[in-house]
This record gives sequence, C-alpha cells and structure tokens, in this order.
Amino acid sequence: MKIGILGTRGIPASYGGFELIADVTARQMTERGHSVTVYCRLGKVELRGEYKGVRLIQLPTIDTKYTSTIFHTALSIIYTILSEKFDIIHIYNVGNGILLPILKLFGKKVVISVDGIEWKRKKFSGFSRWYMRFNERFAVRFSDRLIVDSRAVWEYYNRRYGIKDHIYLPSGVEPISSNSQDFLKELGIEPKRYLLFVGRLVPEKKIEFLIEGFSR
Repeated sequence: MKIGILGTRGIPASYGGFELIADVTARQMTERGHSVTVYCRLGKVELRGEYKGVRLIQLPTIDTKYTSTIFHTALSIIYTILSEKFDIIHIYNVGNGILLPILKLFGKKVVISVDGIEWKRKKFSGFSRWYMRFNERFAVRFSDRLIVDSRAVWEYYNRRYGIKDHIYLPSGVEPISSNSQDFLKELGIEPKRYLLFVGRLVPEKKIEFLIEGFSR
C-alpha cells in the first residue's frame, strides 16, 4: 500500500507530538512492507531523500505562526495530486481540515489525526479559536476516518457530531528495557510506586487528574 503523510513539520522527529507519532508509525508501516512518503517543511528537517526506508519530500512554506502549517499542507496536497498515486493520505492537525475537500474532489482516501480539542486551548482566542472549531466540521465531513488519541476527545466528537466510526488510537512509547534501579535510587523513588508524566504543563493536559488519582 502507498501511504502519504502530510501536515507535520516532518521526520526524523525533533519537535512536537504529531512529528513523533508520524516518525514511529511511518517506520513501522515501512517495516510491514508499505511504501510511505512523508512531506517535510524545508528548513525544519535537514535529512533529505530517505529515512529508515521512508521517502522524504521537502517543500517550502511561509514560515509564520499562522501560515506555516496550512500553507505547507496545501502545497503538499497540490504536489500529491499532480505527482503521486497514494492509496491513503494521512493528514495531521485539525487545522488542516479545510483542505480535505480538495483531496476528496480528486477521489482520494483520507484519514485525519486530531490532537485534543484545539479550539478550547488557551493559546487560541478570537478568530483563531473560531477557525479551529470551523475546521472540525471539515475534518468530520470530508475524512474517511478521523483518528483521536484520547477517550475524552472520542466522546466529544461522538457527542457533538454524532459520529461513531472515528478511531480511538492512544499514543504510545517505544519502551527501553533496563533492569537498573540506580537512577530511581538517586531520585529517592521506589520501583513501581510512582507515575511518570512527560509533556507540556498546559491546562488541556489535565495534570490535576493524574495528581489526584495518584494521591488516592
């Protein structure tokens, strides 16, 4: 199967959850015999040509806070339509939802991964918040499948848009095996008696629930 991945900064991952997920899944799908292409932003990814069997295509963007993602994804879509024949196109970021009708117009199979409920994040306000919420509708209507990484987000899309066939696919990690407990001893932590959180300290991560649960 030929798979195109659009909407991230690119791989190898050096920043952001979407990039890490795209990195891991692209490599895993390649190992399973699929042909995977990832579109990368020129200047964000130094590696050219190929990465662990994954084909990389570098395209430019207008690198500002509000245009970088949407412009690069739009350019990637144009390139895809003119030059590629993917079986599935995987778009990341609900902010790219408004571009999905273009792909559907050309008969493309499209899945989109969304990260949380973007418009509720405190970093968005005014037009930005409206725009992210507006894009949700396009993501729901014009994707063949919508992928979420949180049960709460799955329930949100089910409740708000009445869809039940979107996919709950929690993000995972690549485990590192080690029997050494020296590092835990340095921190004064007992094995199997702690919780580890790795992420940004922002309201939408709901860290308070983790703290409350552990305290019980």
